[in-house]
Amino acid sequence: MLLELKTSQKPDKKASIYYNLAKQLYGSDQNLAIAYADSAIYFGELSNNQKMTANAINIKAVAYLIKSDFETSTKLNLEALKIRESIQDTVGLLESHLNLGNILYRQGKSNEAIGRYKKSLEYAKMINSQRGLSLLYNNIGSYYRDRWNSTDAKVDLDSARFYLLQSLDIKTKLNDSRAQIHTLNQLSELAQGEKDYMIAENYLKRSLEISQGVEDGELQISILTQLSQFNLEVGDKAQALDFALRSYAIAEDMEATYMISSTSGFVANAYEALGDYKNALDFNKRKIKADQQLNNETKQKIQQDLLIQYESEKKELENQRLLEEQRFLDLTLRRKNELLIGAGIILLGLVGVGFFQRRKNRQLAIAQQSLNMTLGQLTEKNEEIEKKSLLLSQVNSNLKESNSIRERFLSVVSHDVKAPL
Repeated sequence: MLLELKTSQKPDKKASIYYNLAKQLYGSDQNLAIAYADSAIYFGELSNNQKMTANAINIKAVAYLIKSDFETSTKLNLEALKIRESIQDTVGLLESHLNLGNILYRQGKSNEAIGRYKKSLEYAKMINSQRGLSLLYNNIGSYYRDRWNSTDAKVDLDSARFYLLQSLDIKTKLNDSRAQIHTLNQLSELAQGEKDYMIAENYLKRSLEISQGVEDGELQISILTQLSQFNLEVGDKAQALDFALRSYAIAEDMEATYMISSTSGFVANAYEALGDYKNALDFNKRKIKADQQLNNETKQKIQQDLLIQYESEKKELENQRLLEEQRFLDLTLRRKNELLIGAGIILLGLVGVGFFQRRKNRQLAIAQQSLNMTLGQLTEKNEEIEKKSLLLSQVNSNLKESNSIRERFLSVVSHDVKAPL
């Protein structure tokens, strides 16, 4: 995937790759998953892919939930929810409300959590999401089971059983073995609370049968110890010992110190209940030995965890550096493209200005030619006017001279007439 990142130039494709990387890692390395999710968010926003952006924010929120940072996880889930509401992403809305419900439930705010679960259930029914329905029926059933434990109200018991049975039915159809076991154990708890021990044991035995097909030693040990404890409570001590010894044998085969310590305790309790104190003492000693070994292993694990954390931080810093380099390359390429586009626009502008200028020059040349013709005509007119002006001046001069002679003549005539005798 990282190689594909270097070759791909499309932001949408990069967002998808980073999202898938975050999705693969959020369960094992939350810090690295968050870093990849941030990159997916960045490229999702760059490509205007709102659905991808919301999905990446959701993965980031889940990583913070695993880290028990409820405040940050809630904030991110609400951010994803807002985007999903704007684009009407039904699957996303189902997921966001479910996640918010889980956060509230882990914070002890069960009354607020149930509201989110029921809202999510509406979307699950809308799109007929069988997996979503199985999860939500289980969570709502767990809510009513917890209420029944505190209120002892039959309505809560009935509600818990109703939702858990619906969840179990869907999980059975989906062949989701682990999920079936989780729901069966809760149903067994309800039956024990009603003192219906036969049904309770049947649920636990069904869980055990399913667990054998899963090939998960820890899961089988968990169910066997529950059966041992259950049989001690109902007084079947021999059966309790049988289940405890079976769980211990699996723990020994796994060479799991913690499991050996836990199962040794159940075996010791069963032997003590039967009055076999020698074996009870032997298994208590085995438990103490396992606890001491576990303590040493814990110290070594702390050292290893610190070393792993150091290496993880180095790896995270290196990945961050690579991510920053990739972002820089992407931004550089984007900047180059913007400059090329800008240069193209300027070139087109200059071509347009040149064309416009040529057109104006032609118009000015025509106007100049017309003006020159007009000026030529005016010059000819002026010359003609000047000639006429000279002629007129000569005529005026002659006229003045004639008038002068006439005035002198009239003056003489007038003088003679008026003279005295």
